[in-house]
Amino acid sequence: MPAEERRTSDRAATDRVSAAAEAGGGPHDTAAEEPVSDATRQAAETRVQEEIAALGQLGGDALSWLQGSVKLMGTEARLFLASLLLVVALAAMVGLLIAGAFIFLGAAAVLMLVREGGISPPLAAFIGALALCVSAVAAYAWIRRVAREMGFTRTRKSWAALFRSSGSSASDSTDNTDASVPAGRRE
Repeated sequence: MPAEERRTSDRAATDRVSAAAEAGGGPHDTAAEEPVSDATRQAAETRVQEEIAALGQLGGDALSWLQGSVKLMGTEARLFLASLLLVVALAAMVGLLIAGAFIFLGAAAVLMLVREGGISPPLAAFIGALALCVSAVAAYAWIRRVAREMGFTRTRKSWAALFRSSGSSASDSTDNTDASVPAGRRE
């Protein structure tokens, strides 16, 4: 409260000086008002300096927060990349293990056809290779279907419609009757 009382007394002194100036006299008309005027100026300068110091402290705090945020984002980005590389390496390892399993399954099927089915080894190898080719074509078709969705075309189109239709209604921007989206995939 002492700071508030000081502000009130400073305002009163400023008002007295302003009233004296409006009445035709300057702030230096009487000897009694001159120390009040100097005190008022000093108090005002002190307040300005305190406010400037507070703003400087606020700026320093904001800069410190921004630096901390940038460091945190950098650390999180490094952790994300390390995790992503680990996931990619594990996915490659799983792919190699699955490929090895398919090779052994194919070899077992060919061996079974030769021993149990009475089929000649070249014909059994041809049947096994044909089965692997069919599975490769199926995997390629699956990859093509997934790759079409990786562009996130519907999301990009909805964002573009959102920004393009600032004056139109919201129902116009969510229309999913685009010809490039298959009929079964429309929402």
